[in-house]
Amino acid sequence: MSVKKEIIGIVSKYAFDPEEIEIDDRLIDIGISSLSVVEVIIEIENLLDITFDDSDLGSANEMTILDLIRLGEKYKGCEK
Repeated sequence: MSVKKEIIGIVSKYAFDPEEIEIDDRLIDIGISSLSVVEVIIEIENLLDITFDDSDLGSANEMTILDLIRLGEKYKGCEK
């Protein structure tokens, strides 16, 4: 499974309406609280066997699904 699909799968578990999420949605706008953002990040790190650098994460309030996908791809070495 691709990094993108894996991350969308994780994010979907925390979203208000998983069927309606868009890649450009901010996590907070789809119902993911700051605390849940931490849980999402930990789940992504565990699934992909990576550790994000705190400086790459930025503000939980501004983070989008695309931001997480790009970071996941960067840390897995599959940037485009």
